[in-house]
Amino acid sequence: MTGEDLEGRLQRLPDGWDVGRLGDLPTAQVIGYGVTRPGAHTEDGVPMIRAADIQGGRLRGDEPRRIDFRVHEANRRSRLEIGDVVVVLVGRVGEAAVVQAEFQHWNASRTVAVIRTREPDEAAWLNLWFGSPAVRAWCERQATGSTLQRTLSVTALRRLPVPIPPAGLRAHLLRAMRLLEEKAATNAGITECAMKLSEAHFAREASDSTPWPERPLTSLVHLIAGKPRPKPDGEGALSGPGTAFVAPADILQSKSPHPVRHGATTALRKRGPRMRSGLPP
Repeated sequence: MTGEDLEGRLQRLPDGWDVGRLGDLPTAQVIGYGVTRPGAHTEDGVPMIRAADIQGGRLRGDEPRRIDFRVHEANRRSRLEIGDVVVVLVGRVGEAAVVQAEFQHWNASRTVAVIRTREPDEAAWLNLWFGSPAVRAWCERQATGSTLQRTLSVTALRRLPVPIPPAGLRAHLLRAMRLLEEKAATNAGITECAMKLSEAHFAREASDSTPWPERPLTSLVHLIAGKPRPKPDGEGALSGPGTAFVAPADILQSKSPHPVRHGATTALRKRGPRMRSGLPP
């Protein structure tokens, strides 16, 4: 994937569409990043959104970092409002989510950028756009630093090209995406029920005191080892066709038997080594 891919695709949009830079959109304002010096965790302080709290296009507030109220007041610029779009600047650069009512008046950390929009549909459109693999790849190319601490600057974020559909079409597109998300949520519920049913059956079978037969894992499955993520070339872009990859965090953060997908891609060069079992290929 080359550095011109996103811009090239946007040039092939249908008639009636337009393209603008994020920092120039009249209905969205890039507030910037959040608190740079949060201080120690304060148990009764104000919750603060960090990069790790933005996952899968949604915010998670299970165990928030809390900052002193005085620190919060000194950083009112990054105080979150309903409908704000928050974007990861460090690590999984480009991942975004929309602030819902439960996160209103929280603050944001230095690892998160805040975008304020004038209308809910604008926030939903930006969140949908940030969820695109092409945008995540663009953000990755704009980022600097090591693999574990990739950092996207607010200046680069403001340069992100954003497609602008004709009047009225955006609402139809967002409605279609909401229907797809509802279907995905239904599928997730089915998966969760299937897991619980499987665990219940296993618990019932395991309650039998009769010893179970044991077999080596390699006699049942093929084990295939992964490979290190290829390093970017001199221009910071990965050469070759973009191919989705799964990192350890995608597995550890998944609540289902399937890994969480963040839209990350890498260049596919060759297969990793395979550990063969006694089963035929």
